[in-house]
Amino acid sequence: MDLESLARRIRRCRLCRLGNLREHAVPGEGPSRARMLLVGEAPGRDEDASGRPFVGSAGRILDGALVAAGVRRDRVFIANVLKCRPPGNRRPRPDEVEACADFLEHQIALVGPRVLVALGQSALSRLAPGKRLSEWRGRVVSDTAVPIVVTYHPAGTRYDRRRWRALIDDLRRAHALSGRAPAPPGQPPRPGRAFRTWVSAGAVVFDRTDRALLLHLTEEDRWCLPKGTLERGETPREAARREIREETGLEVRLGASLGTTHYAHYRPKDGRNYRKTVHYFTAKAMPGRVRLEPLFDSWRWCPRVEGLALLRYESEKDVWRRAFHRPRASR
Repeated sequence: MDLESLARRIRRCRLCRLGNLREHAVPGEGPSRARMLLVGEAPGRDEDASGRPFVGSAGRILDGALVAAGVRRDRVFIANVLKCRPPGNRRPRPDEVEACADFLEHQIALVGPRVLVALGQSALSRLAPGKRLSEWRGRVVSDTAVPIVVTYHPAGTRYDRRRWRALIDDLRRAHALSGRAPAPPGQPPRPGRAFRTWVSAGAVVFDRTDRALLLHLTEEDRWCLPKGTLERGETPREAARREIREETGLEVRLGASLGTTHYAHYRPKDGRNYRKTVHYFTAKAMPGRVRLEPLFDSWRWCPRVEGLALLRYESEKDVWRRAFHRPRASR
């Protein structure tokens, strides 16, 4: 699915009461690979009439703040928690937010921004449940799949110059974060250098809520699946269990094979070419607490779409997709 296909689904949506009250659904707009993605609360009267986000009075305030922050509106993606206008611009109700949840989640995954901007409490509650605007405004929520800069909704700054200046400062902060490029991927093999062969094993480890585990590798600044090299005499299944235990502290029950991946790369750290084969399995985590090896600085249990947004390499994304398509019994 691409953004336009998703927008067509949103325009046809009747999942909650708002679908029968609106004039136009408002999917959102912006570049398909925007580095910043702004999330507001819900469309207002002008947005409902036009089908575009932030075009009314709050939109004019946002436009001015973006200009003051040095951010071009046509370079950011703008969306809302709700895609339809609530009557009288009232606050979104929980069932309405839930009905739209997959739409926003898919937009974030498809755009793949480097930073999210939560415009107000409703957006923050959707992106980082349990966090309060009063505590997090001006700060960055970093324990999420994508860093979140928390700020005021533009409508809340209309008669408050202090909040208006804070909104500009927060947009500047988000703009700076969005310019930080991720660490470069592995380099292609160097001609004329011998290859060292590695065989590894790992797994897509599921919890009881059908989320799977990703680890953040400190040195390479990327998210990855738990895996490691086979030791002498080990089978791939034995190695996968041992590596998961060593990297995460978790005991797992392995399920179905997800096949193997093959790739070659050059590692500047030791000046060698490597040819690598990785055996992957599904796995079910047994009760226990995650305890990371020093190689990692963070971990997350992720649903399917969030994991696809976090993983860097297509080979791991393919394994992730296969794991989520397996019948539940095989996990």
